[in-house]
Parts: sequence; C-alpha cells; structure tokens
Amino acid sequence: MVETSTAAGSSAPAGSERTASNPPTRVPDAIAAYFADLNERLSRLAAATAPALHRLAVDIAAAIADGGHQLHLLDHGHLLGQELTWRAGGLPLVHVLDKEAALSPVIVRRGDWVIVASVSGRGVDVVETALGLKRRGVRVIALTSLEQSRTVQPAHASGQLLYQVADYVIDLPIPAGDAVLALPGLEEKVAPASGVLSVAAMWALLSQIAAELVAHGLHPTVFRSVNLPGGEEEFNQAVARYRATGL
Repeated sequence: MVETSTAAGSSAPAGSERTASNPPTRVPDAIAAYFADLNERLSRLAAATAPALHRLAVDIAAAIADGGHQLHLLDHGHLLGQELTWRAGGLPLVHVLDKEAALSPVIVRRGDWVIVASVSGRGVDVVETALGLKRRGVRVIALTSLEQSRTVQPAHASGQLLYQVADYVIDLPIPAGDAVLALPGLEEKVAPASGVLSVAAMWALLSQIAAELVAHGLHPTVFRSVNLPGGEEEFNQAVARYRATGL
C-alpha cells in the first residue's frame, strides 16, 4: 500500500488525508432529533386523547366496580403485553389475550372491554376478532393510527378497518409507515414512534382507571418492585391478593 507522511514518525494511506476542499462529513444528531420528535408527538397525544382516555377510564372503572367486568388487551406487534404485565407500578387488572382467548366467551364475557392494538388496523385477524367480540356484546377499543389506517386497503372481506369496527378509538399521532426520522443518505425513514406512544397511552389510561377505582372505594392491586427492600415478599402478596379478589 502506498503511504504518505502525515506527521513526524507516522503515516496514512494515500488519499485518506483531510484537506480544506474535502472537509469531514457532518453527522446529523439523530438522537436529539428522535427525542425532539417523540416529545412533540407525546404532547400531541396528550392533548388529543386525554378527554377520551378520561371518559374510557370512568366507564371501565364503573364496569369493573359495579358489574364485575374485566379489561383485556389483544396486541398485534408491539410487545404491550410484556410492558403492561407483572411490572413494578403495574396493575394486574388488565388481562393479555391471544386470539383464541379473545374469542372464548368463558374468558371474555359480555360487557367486558378489550383493547385491540394495531397501528394500521388492516389485518384480517384484527378485524375479524373485533367483529366477533362486538357480536358477543364486548366493548372494543382500537389503539391505532388513523393516519396510517387511511393509507391502506382493508384486507378483511367486510372492507372495514379496525377503527371502523371499534366502539372507541385511541388515535396515536403516528405517520404512515411509522418511522419518523429522515436521515441524509438513506431513502427510508428510521425510528418508529408507535411503540413509545402506545405504551404511554396505555399507562395513562391504566393510571386513570386506578384513580377512578379508588374513587369507587376500591383498592386495585399494584405491584411493588421486587428490587426494593421487602419488595419480593410484597410482590408475592400482591399476586395472592389479586388471585383472591380479582382486583
């Protein structure tokens, strides 16, 4: 390899030296850009959905307190089931379903509530499950993106998308395609926002449901971190309490 001198006692491959006409490429600050984008979208999410989340929390808490009904989650692709269950500060009152469980009248009863999470809401299984739940008198909440949904063609034979089937819609401010950052040199955008926004919306809703249950004179089970002193024992006690009371 041909080498050129760059400093006393050092050398570098020919053509690798920097010159005034060949300045180093400035790397965009994608980290700052992504956080800025998420902050803006979280603010929009709060402003746009807070009234609906409050109404849902009031109605769901009343159904749990007065009718013994339950809240379920059927997620399609965002690991919400892992995020919302068995977590410090979490509430076991939300039950994670798969499709088979969602369609079981023994597990999901008339008058229960099911959150169906799908950004596009176009999948055949997503729409078919939502329709089946509604036929059985279950209330369906769509956690979705209207902007994304309105750019896709329905896959279900009914010609409907999830948001058109659901009783209630939580609209996530997510662009079509989900990714939010355009970087120089890349044709496709990077960094989706749906995971963060979905989790934020769900924790906000569950927190308000807990507050509403307390207002009903109830004390919903909340998990304490097992990493705090005495936390493991308290966590096990919370699990036992929930299994005994269903709340």
